[in-house]
Amino acid sequence: MDDGTVVANLVYGGTLMIGGVMLLILSVSLVITLLLAGVAQTMVSIAKLGAKVFVYRPVHSTAEATATDHVRSAVVAKADAILAAARTEVPARAKAPAERAPLTLAYSDRTGPFTGTQPLVKAG
Repeated sequence: MDDGTVVANLVYGGTLMIGGVMLLILSVSLVITLLLAGVAQTMVSIAKLGAKVFVYRPVHSTAEATATDHVRSAVVAKADAILAAARTEVPARAKAPAERAPLTLAYSDRTGPFTGTQPLVKAG
């Protein structure tokens, strides 16, 4: 073998060895990183689970239940009152046309473009 071939073999062999060692180091570091991330995620999950287990949840007392029942009955009573008032107003609104107040234009001097809608009116 001549000197050029020996040098070329040494260079190629060294390149392969250095590349192989670097690939091994990168693979090992990737595996270690994944293991550490998995362990950290497991610890976080356990901590969250432990936090859920030890959260203080007060027991609902009967006083709170009666308070919500009281509020519910008050809301129902208010709704009944509104409906009763609406039913008594219906005959008052059904007046004859002569008894109604005349309607006037809200903007009598307005001469805007024709839009195809009704003019603005207000109850007199």
